[in-house]
Amino acid sequence: MSESGFDDDDLSLTLARFAGKRRNIVYDESKLKQKKPEPISLSSATNACGAAVLAGVVNILTVTPERRKQNEEWRKRWEEEREEWRNRDRQWYENNR
Repeated sequence: MSESGFDDDDLSLTLARFAGKRRNIVYDESKLKQKKPEPISLSSATNACGAAVLAGVVNILTVTPERRKQNEEWRKRWEEEREEWRNRDRQWYENNR
């Protein structure tokens, strides 16, 4: 299959016919046969790896009451740390004026 998605054999035959008659090679892709893409089959290892990754993503994105509680605890800790940093910055600024 060529990059444009057309059947290589059809394209090469068309070009060979025009080149044999010593004509300028101009072709219209709309008249060429469109080749259907073949389905992709993955190995079992790739399939298992993909399934594990997707399961992990789903687990992370699923909001459960436990996860909501954990997020709330982290948010509180983060706010406390930010406040502590602000206080340290304020003290440093006052001491170095």
